[in-house]
Amino acid sequence: MSDPSTDGLDQTARPTSALSGGDDTSALKIDGDARYLDLLELGAGGMGEVRLVKDQRIQRDVALKRMHRVFDSPEDTRRFLREVRVQGQLDHPAVVPVYDLGLDASGSVWFTMKRVRGQTLGDIIQKLRAGDEAMRARFTRFKLLSVFNTVCACVDSAHAHGILHRDLKPGNVMVGEFDEVHVLDWGLARIVGTPDLPSAAKRELAKGGTEVGTALGTPGYMSPEQAEGLVDQLDARTDVFSLGIILRDLLKRTDDEPVADDLEAIWRKATSRRPQDRHASARALGDAVAQFLDGEANETRRKELAAEQLAIAQKETGPSALRALGRALALDPTNTSALKRLSALLSEPPKEIPPEAAETLQTLARRRAREATQASAARLATWTIALAAGAMVLEVKSFPLLACLFVLLLVNIGVIALLARRPNIAALQLPIGLAGVLCVGTLSLAIGPLFIIPTLAATHAMLMSAHAEKSPRRWLAFASVIAAGLPAFVTPLGGYVEAHAGTLVVSSPLFEFGTVAPLILVLASLLPIITPTFLVGRLRDAFVEAERSVVLQAAALRQLIS
Repeated sequence: MSDPSTDGLDQTARPTSALSGGDDTSALKIDGDARYLDLLELGAGGMGEVRLVKDQRIQRDVALKRMHRVFDSPEDTRRFLREVRVQGQLDHPAVVPVYDLGLDASGSVWFTMKRVRGQTLGDIIQKLRAGDEAMRARFTRFKLLSVFNTVCACVDSAHAHGILHRDLKPGNVMVGEFDEVHVLDWGLARIVGTPDLPSAAKRELAKGGTEVGTALGTPGYMSPEQAEGLVDQLDARTDVFSLGIILRDLLKRTDDEPVADDLEAIWRKATSRRPQDRHASARALGDAVAQFLDGEANETRRKELAAEQLAIAQKETGPSALRALGRALALDPTNTSALKRLSALLSEPPKEIPPEAAETLQTLARRRAREATQASAARLATWTIALAAGAMVLEVKSFPLLACLFVLLLVNIGVIALLARRPNIAALQLPIGLAGVLCVGTLSLAIGPLFIIPTLAATHAMLMSAHAEKSPRRWLAFASVIAAGLPAFVTPLGGYVEAHAGTLVVSSPLFEFGTVAPLILVLASLLPIITPTFLVGRLRDAFVEAERSVVLQAAALRQLIS
């Protein structure tokens, strides 16, 4: 039956003021039936009814429960009295306190208890299924599971006193106006170790009502052993079964809300057919739900923190925004707004370079500069070898000039090798490049600017520019042009070309070209091809590897934010 709790039927009634009656002591003399002024019916069930009455001694509204007149046998009276005493002795906030117990003029037993207001879980579930928006806003899944945990704690407290409820269902759980929870109707409670009291009356009840008889309880909420009337086999796990059905009803209150797998596993375990497969106690069932609630509360808090970080990211730019987005996605990887913001930031070059990125870029720049320096030294070494080969097969006009060239080349190679060890090598690319240009200009002046030297100048300028910054590249290009071409106009060592009988005669201040000169010139012209080929190939490989890395990282980021 619905206990004092069926106040969902009357939401307008409110307790009488505690000050009504003033200091009049005459009310203390009111006794017997006259003490309680009948106001209205709150609810009725199988064995009794609950009425709202005014306690005229204390001037407060209380709920009075009394047996139906048809239940007048001594066995029914004992059952009713046991309900009163069970409820009165259970010391738990979710058990409605009993105030008074007595007999009316006809000899029927009654008792009074706290009048509670609110709605039963059964009413709440019906309204939720009907789509009541106000009810959905108030009774979230978190709130309902918190109510359920309170019920589990109350039932576990009763079990600790050796009492089984045996009629747990949504209609026997009241949620008050201020979210207080009450477990109602202890009329079928059984004290473990004592025999059930027989009932002299039995009748057919409406669907969902409590049946009085051998199989005591409410169909649909009774455990299998309870439904089979196996009274001696009932224990705490019997009530656990009923609690599991209540949990199932709470979780499936709407058709469009999915049930978490963890919660589904909890209620299915609680409602196992065999008692040994269920949770061992109501506390164990409540703890399982509480563990889920803790995780859900943490998830809710993580989402809140993620939203705060996203708000920061939307106000900031550059590294600060990325850091905030990283924290937001770490807290809530499913935050679509954070993912979209991250995608937008990653698709735009940052205006500010993060310190760690700047350090990485500087490291890469130093490595490129060191490679360029080593390549420059290798080129000068190649030129030195080529000059020595020319001196061996050609006639040398001026050994002092040849010696000066060797000294200049070797000194430059040594200086470049020393500079390659400097930590600030990236800033030394222009001086290193100009040192090579100086060698080009000297060779152009000594050998001649019309063959071999333009190729050397072009190769040197190209490879140095591949590693140098924008401003040094301009200077290197300009200096290379001057070094290679200026000797053609300024000839302190003599002319390099003369017109003779319709032909051009090329000469060199350093070498005398004989019969082997054409072969030497061809080989010398081909030699500068080898070094640039390998060096440019290395640059190409490095570029391709960097491009591949960027593409793979971009693909990984797209997977991250998709």
